[in-house]
Amino acid sequence: MQRCFFDLYGTLLVFNDAQKSNSDWELSYYKFISQHIDSSLADVRKICKDILESDVEKDKLLGLTTYETKINLWLEKLGIEISREELEKFADETTSVWQANITLAMDAAFVLKELQKTYKLALITNFDHTRHINKVVEQHNLNHYLDPIIISDATEIKKPDPEIFNIALRQTGLTNEEIIFVGDSKDDINGAIAAGIKPILIKYNGVSQEDSNKEFEKVTTIYSLTQLLD
Repeated sequence: MQRCFFDLYGTLLVFNDAQKSNSDWELSYYKFISQHIDSSLADVRKICKDILESDVEKDKLLGLTTYETKINLWLEKLGIEISREELEKFADETTSVWQANITLAMDAAFVLKELQKTYKLALITNFDHTRHINKVVEQHNLNHYLDPIIISDATEIKKPDPEIFNIALRQTGLTNEEIIFVGDSKDDINGAIAAGIKPILIKYNGVSQEDSNKEFEKVTTIYSLTQLLD
């Protein structure tokens, strides 16, 4: 094994309070929309749910990220007009609000530093707003350890599609047999398997999103990043 690929959220970054992150994010939408039209918090929560779950192609003509495209489409539906500058500011502010309760795993920096002495490291993350990921990666100095950094918004391909892993393989010049991938979700595990890459499931506090998936019982499981050093 010459390289270790990592997922970002739930793997290198951990949620201190996922419920608060989501509710604060929804509230930031409610405050913004309420400045323009009358709307209930329940209605705004439906909009936020659609923004999270909808699958749209980003507006490359306008140069928007996927997240900005989703926001823009909803604002058009609501009859709210804002400038490009205001759209970018709102996209950045709302993702920052959501990020506030998310921190780097306690052992992440140490583990990455140790692994880097022997292995090449990379990041593959599903996220609709490239600018936010670049900011977070820089804030936590992850760019010192991880190269390349593959973001679904930039590639327009998401896990579990194996092609996002193949992009990383092509950029590194390595084969799938030389890689392991560490992640916490079904998309992480299934995507790695589909790409012929050995997956490692991380379960912080002994739990993960995938505890109910019996098909992952044979997948190598760790409970902290430090275990990778073994």
